[in-house]
Amino acid sequence: MNVQFEEEPVADNDHGAVRRYGARDVIADKNFRFLWAANGLFFGGQQIQLIATQWLTLTLTGSRTVLGLMTAIQGLAVLLASPAGGILAERTARRNLLMLGRLGLFVVTIIMGALVGFGVAQIWHLALAAIATGIFVAFTQPATQTFLYDLVGRERLMPAIAVNTSASSFTGMLGPVAGGMMIASIGVAGAFYGSAVGYFVGIFLMGMIPILGKTVGLEKANIVSDLVEVFNYIKGSKITLWLYGNSLVAFFGGMFFVMRPVYAREVLDVGAQGLGIMGLCFGMGSLVSVLLVTSIFNVKRKGMVLIISTIVWDVGMIGFAFSHSFPLTLAFEFMLGLVPPFWQSSIMTILQTTAPDRIRNRVVSTHFMIFQAMFLGHFMAGALADAFGDKFPLVFAAIARILVMLVMLVMAAPLKNYGRTDPMLDASGNNI
Repeated sequence: MNVQFEEEPVADNDHGAVRRYGARDVIADKNFRFLWAANGLFFGGQQIQLIATQWLTLTLTGSRTVLGLMTAIQGLAVLLASPAGGILAERTARRNLLMLGRLGLFVVTIIMGALVGFGVAQIWHLALAAIATGIFVAFTQPATQTFLYDLVGRERLMPAIAVNTSASSFTGMLGPVAGGMMIASIGVAGAFYGSAVGYFVGIFLMGMIPILGKTVGLEKANIVSDLVEVFNYIKGSKITLWLYGNSLVAFFGGMFFVMRPVYAREVLDVGAQGLGIMGLCFGMGSLVSVLLVTSIFNVKRKGMVLIISTIVWDVGMIGFAFSHSFPLTLAFEFMLGLVPPFWQSSIMTILQTTAPDRIRNRVVSTHFMIFQAMFLGHFMAGALADAFGDKFPLVFAAIARILVMLVMLVMAAPLKNYGRTDPMLDASGNNI
């Protein structure tokens, strides 16, 4: 049995001519443009909310452990709620699910802004906000990816993911700067309100998309059998297992994010505005990376891109750990920003093109559930920093994950071979 792993362009006329889809093809779609703008505003709102939350936590406690705990709480909420999010995405109009989830985040930021504005915000308020944020994210993340598939289809998926990532890269570049400037000029409460504005406008734009993205015929399915079906698929798909393994060790890579505000405040002494500039450089790296991904979107060896980009991230973390120079730190931020578009485009394309359509939402939601290990690593990073110093968690995490990636390079044949013609593998990475 011969199976082509590479994403071959499809015939689009009666003569069998083929067409390679690129960024222009997806940008020309009006509905995609609405989604692109809505996702950009949503991610920008998240970035401002994140900076406001981290700065408020450090202001209230000064503890790296508590700072990590706040994001770990959010990650745990996402982990527990993600299976329900995948099932909801198969039973609910996905556009409406996205709008409701983002409306929930809008309400959370308004409440936090009011609590800070009245001077009554406490750590337990932040903990409750983290739980609520995690639940809303869990209910919307699978739909965020699969709704994109609904809009553009299989053939345009890779360039669509890359262009969609450019929205998060652009607002990821501006969001931290805006958040830092808001904190410095109008306070943390103003930053929360600024985040809410991004959510609100994004919800409005999402409502302009007429496509609902509802999977037909699953409303009466049994939830338990749905979970069993996706578990059996994952168990039998070697390539999916390796993808999940790569996502699981995000536990180590995520330590960078909890240490970034610590470095801005305690190590580099550049304040909230400096933290925003660090995020700006990270976003600039992501934007450059998106341009590269969209220009080489049809690269065949997506599994290798996934592994190599993970190693590049870890090398960047080591450099960041030892930097006490603000300009050098900004250079490492740029380097780290180059990685996510390659990583995300590769893993989402492989997951969604190898999973059967009927369980695609559940497979993606399971990936997001596993990926929440990154947030649990935040708590570990904070605790290690308090115990052994700020460099230790970054260096420890990077070395540990590099070792895991080297193991994958040796053993993860289905993942490495994705994008090659291999008669011994089927589309799910199983031996035939």
